[in-house]
Amino acid sequence: VGKALQQVRAILGTAKNPRLAEDEDHTYEDKFALAEFVTNSSIAAVLHVLDRMSLDGPKLQMLLKWVDEDKQTVTLSFRAEDQCAFLKETEVDHVIPSPTTKIETTKTTTNADNPTATTETTFQAQVVHKVKQFHWNIHMNYALAVFPGTDATSAIQLQSRTMTRVIVTSGGMSTYYESGGPQLPVPPIPERTIHEPKEVEITWLLSALNRQAGLCQFSIDRTLQSCKTPRRNEQVDKALEFQMAYGAWSSAIQQFFNSHHSEIMGKHNPLPAPPADADDGEALLSNGTNASGIYKPIIPLMEDGTVLPPADTGALLDAHSQSLDQTCLSVAQIFPPPSKKQKMATSAEALIVLLCNHSIALVRQYESSINYIEGMLTKQLVAAIGKQVQAKDFDKFMRFHNQKLFGEPFAPKPFTYAIRRPNHYPDGMLSIEETTLGANADASIETMVRHIPGNQNTSMYIPLNAATSVEITGDRYLHGWIQHRFESMGNPSYNLVARARQFSNFLMVIGNMAGKDKLSPKHAIILQNKDEVLIPLLNEVLPTAKEFKDAISSLSPEQQAFAKAYRGMQLESSVFGVCIIQLKPQLEKLLGLPSGALTKEIQLTQDLMSLFVDYQIPSDLLSYDGDAASNMAAKLETVKAHVKAVVDVVDAAKEKQLLEEERKKEMRQAQSAIPSPPAGSMFGAPSPQYAAAAFKTRRDLSSAAPRAGGGGGSGLFGGQINTVLPPLTNPPSLVALSDQTNEQEESQQTSPEEMEDGELVDTDDFTLIPKVLDGKIEKLDQDNSLRSTILKAGTGWSRRRQENLLTKAQSKPLASSAVEEEKNKAFDLLDALSRSGTLSIDCSELHVVVALSHCFENDVMGTVIQDNINPIEKVERSSIIVASTIHDEPSQIILSGNSHVKRLGAAFPALFVDED
Repeated sequence: VGKALQQVRAILGTAKNPRLAEDEDHTYEDKFALAEFVTNSSIAAVLHVLDRMSLDGPKLQMLLKWVDEDKQTVTLSFRAEDQCAFLKETEVDHVIPSPTTKIETTKTTTNADNPTATTETTFQAQVVHKVKQFHWNIHMNYALAVFPGTDATSAIQLQSRTMTRVIVTSGGMSTYYESGGPQLPVPPIPERTIHEPKEVEITWLLSALNRQAGLCQFSIDRTLQSCKTPRRNEQVDKALEFQMAYGAWSSAIQQFFNSHHSEIMGKHNPLPAPPADADDGEALLSNGTNASGIYKPIIPLMEDGTVLPPADTGALLDAHSQSLDQTCLSVAQIFPPPSKKQKMATSAEALIVLLCNHSIALVRQYESSINYIEGMLTKQLVAAIGKQVQAKDFDKFMRFHNQKLFGEPFAPKPFTYAIRRPNHYPDGMLSIEETTLGANADASIETMVRHIPGNQNTSMYIPLNAATSVEITGDRYLHGWIQHRFESMGNPSYNLVARARQFSNFLMVIGNMAGKDKLSPKHAIILQNKDEVLIPLLNEVLPTAKEFKDAISSLSPEQQAFAKAYRGMQLESSVFGVCIIQLKPQLEKLLGLPSGALTKEIQLTQDLMSLFVDYQIPSDLLSYDGDAASNMAAKLETVKAHVKAVVDVVDAAKEKQLLEEERKKEMRQAQSAIPSPPAGSMFGAPSPQYAAAAFKTRRDLSSAAPRAGGGGGSGLFGGQINTVLPPLTNPPSLVALSDQTNEQEESQQTSPEEMEDGELVDTDDFTLIPKVLDGKIEKLDQDNSLRSTILKAGTGWSRRRQENLLTKAQSKPLASSAVEEEKNKAFDLLDALSRSGTLSIDCSELHVVVALSHCFENDVMGTVIQDNINPIEKVERSSIIVASTIHDEPSQIILSGNSHVKRLGAAFPALFVDED
């Protein structure tokens, strides 16, 4: 950059002081002028290059006529063809010298003065090989031309050359062309090659010229909706598209000449090798065609806050033209002239390679200059706010901003709820947490929430099987959850988290709303004694209403009806439900105890849970059935007595089974001690000794065993107790009946055709909320960015549990079979707590979540800089759409003040229309 600025100052003189745009004070509109300046400079520079390729004035005028008057496209084309023909075969002597050899010889004489003499003989051997050489005639031609439309016959030829070169190859294999034909050597290149044409359309370049004035007239139409920034607009996109195509075309031609020339000359291997000064040699095109010294006039310069005036721009372009001419002259002096037909690398080819190299540099310079403008915007924004804003930063800001945007009753709240009865310590906590945020971030999500007290609701039902549905009468919470999805952040992951406190317990049911008064259960689990369960949530983003209508617009009526019905099912099934059932209050209600009676009865609660879950003991055996006027202590003592009696029976049954197992073990040991019958007695009577031993063993065991039933006593259900009451699991038929019931209920959902778009028929029917939102989004979301999202529990559950008070809690994954087993246990407990659906459950909470995703096509900084979008305003609009639907209130009511109403009303007037 510094070198380029020095060249500019040398060209314009010391009276001028142009600087990079970032060093000049300027306005946002000046950046548009800067983009036009660098684009027009690049157009002029490319025309200078094409002029050196023989696209001079008259030819250029013809091309402009094709574009302006004939309304045709114009293509710049390079075509080449090679031919290879065998000339002759020769045989030469190839001398291979061996290393010089020295031999020393010593001769002894009787001469006392000179007793010995040594002689040295030197000789060198040579090996002469007879080498065959094959002479080939290489014929090449290429042409550079332009033509209108697809009519290559009307092409205007710019440059062409034909050359013939003889190359010699030595040795090698021979081959037969045909059976019995002459034996010919393998040619160094194919006999004929028509290279693939290299073409680039230059219509855009010509359309940017003023034919009469001969000036570049590129400009950006700021009034178009597609015009986002000085860099992101339709005109600059087309300019970049041309520049990239032109650069690729130049690169292809440059590579053709360099690689093809090297390939052919690499096969030229005459023996003996010609001397260095022989005319047989070829200069490499890569040497002497370096274009780095040519001045490039595409620089984002400003002076006094504006782009350079036309006079200065013309001076810079003239300097580029002069620099180009000087370099072309130097190259022409290095290479032989094109008139030498036997030369492959002449000044004609060298100039084409030089101009292609310079064109590649111009394209890179333009791309850097136009992106420099966008980079300047990024630098200024980062300097203003002090950092690169990421998706998590934006999420934090929206949490803070929403608290000021919405009135206190309507502001988003963290999805973190304590599970508790009024005036009691919490039994646990329920939350939805993002797992991709840092450790110091607010992990729980925020939702628009409407609280509906239980006494203002009709009952909600959870079907356990075809015969049993549990009635829920507790509070309900309707949540609207908007996720912010940016292109670079990937898919965020979330967990549904439930935690129980020590000596506390509750039951959680997870599913989807299947109607106005039905929650279709998919999973259920009991949590107690510091259990922590993490359940991954799956997000499936649906197409927007506009995308859906556009996609089905050309389908048949039958296909459209199918698509609409399926989308209606998707929308209604996207309503996610989580029901929390507090167990102690329901146990008190089931057993006839006063409210709060089990609060401090830890052991009694544990025993009751074990009897109901592990042994499915009927509640009638445990409940209080005495005088209703008795005090709490008396009722508790009665229940404790009932529980102790049942526990004693269970313990006795366990002991009986243990004793039975011990007897069986003794029997097996005794039988193993009996000697085997002697050989030969298998099919005859056993030997007397073996029969006596067996009889004695059976008699001893019989006398040692006590009488079953303890002298005629009865077991738990009458008669002998031969086995213990083992922990029972939900019979397979119960799960099958549950799935069958859910399918029947889901098939009875409201058809989407029964409700007009955007009309909320029943505000208590949560399954209709997504369809209402879909209609509002289609009407109010002009950006088509807010999408309905299906939320459901995924796989990969994990549970953190402390087995006892002396051990540390450990986290273990729950396999699918374990999750199903937990569901069966929970269903068994629900069946017992509700007396198979005849007793309602009051202490419960139902959380219904309607999820949506606001999707951006870029990251946060890209959305602001490249798309020129304020994501805050866009998310504000989405939040108002969701909040007004969830709370069933007009937009102006849910906002915190008139200033927000005026500001957003001016930006999105449709939000506040027809909301009386």
